[in-house]
Amino acid sequence: MHVYFIGKHYLGPMCHRALLRPEWGITLAAARRRGRKGGRPPTIDAEKVEQVLAALEAGASKASVCRTFKVARSTLIDTLKRTGWTGPGKTGTPETVV
Repeated sequence: MHVYFIGKHYLGPMCHRALLRPEWGITLAAARRRGRKGGRPPTIDAEKVEQVLAALEAGASKASVCRTFKVARSTLIDTLKRTGWTGPGKTGTPETVV
C-alpha cells in the first residue's frame, strides 16, 4: 500500500486512485485502438438466444429453459429484457404491449 503525504497531511489510497485515473483512460483508449473490447463475455451467445426464444415461443416455461440450457434464471430474464422479448405469441415492442 502506498502512503501519500503533502506536508503533514496524509492523503491515503483515494489520492493514489485519483493520480492513476488519467492513466487508466489512456490505457483503455490504447486497448480500444488495438481492437480490444473488454468486459465480461456474454453467458448466452447469439445462437443460444435464438434457441431459447424458440423454446419459449413453443410454450416452454422459463424454469425448464433454464434447466435445459444450464443458465441462471436471472441471466435468462436479463437476456430476454435485452432482446425485447415480451412473451409467447405477443408482438410489438415492450412499450406497446401492456
